[in-house]
Amino acid sequence: KDPRRAHRANAYYSMFMAVGNILGFATGSYSLWFKILPFTLTTACGINCANLKSAFLLGVVILALTTCMTLTAADEAPLNVSNHVVENYGQVAFDEEESPDPSFCELLGSLRYLSQPMLLIMLVTGLMWLGWFPFLLFDTDWMGREVYKGVPSGSDAVHNYYYVGVRMGAFGLLLNSVVLGLSSLVVERVCRKWGTALVLGISNLIMSFCFWIMLLISFIVSKMQFHDPGIPPKGIVVAALGIFSLLGLPLAV
Repeated sequence: KDPRRAHRANAYYSMFMAVGNILGFATGSYSLWFKILPFTLTTACGINCANLKSAFLLGVVILALTTCMTLTAADEAPLNVSNHVVENYGQVAFDEEESPDPSFCELLGSLRYLSQPMLLIMLVTGLMWLGWFPFLLFDTDWMGREVYKGVPSGSDAVHNYYYVGVRMGAFGLLLNSVVLGLSSLVVERVCRKWGTALVLGISNLIMSFCFWIMLLISFIVSKMQFHDPGIPPKGIVVAALGIFSLLGLPLAV
């Protein structure tokens, strides 16, 4: 197998993920959806709720359309399996009845046969995604609470500060996706030149550095008093958006 194909496949995956993220985060950062879809604004659902509801409705419609396009445009030939399959890709013949699908215990048992470098790579990948999960889940909330000092359930003023920060966080994720899409176009060539291990190590260092800077930003903002409530200094906002953008580099790897 040519490893360049795997690198190229990962690059295409990152690029199309970036395109979808750009459209999605652009939808989340737009604050006037309630005017385009006025039926979402009710007495029980305010402006912020209507914007969120509109974004979800757009997501449902786009998902339904793309699913229908995939089902109608992609032809799938049914697989006729006999007891012994051997023709395709030079694989070894096997008996379907004697080779059931692997269970979770069998997958864990197969770890014994992996080499130590492969186990280390799997451990690093697991820890890497353990670090990505809270960022992807709480990034906009971090911007609304820590940077803009808003509270989602507070007074009207503090409530608005929070949602302004959330929309700014969505804009930061849009920049993150732009960097992700651009870097995915060159990651295969960089891996070929520097080696996959070095690129993976550098991406993890960048991710760790960015997370430490986010902690530093939170600490600095907690000690500050804003001249205008709900409006943090431009330097803080630019630094936060820069961190969001820079995190697109390791996400492409």
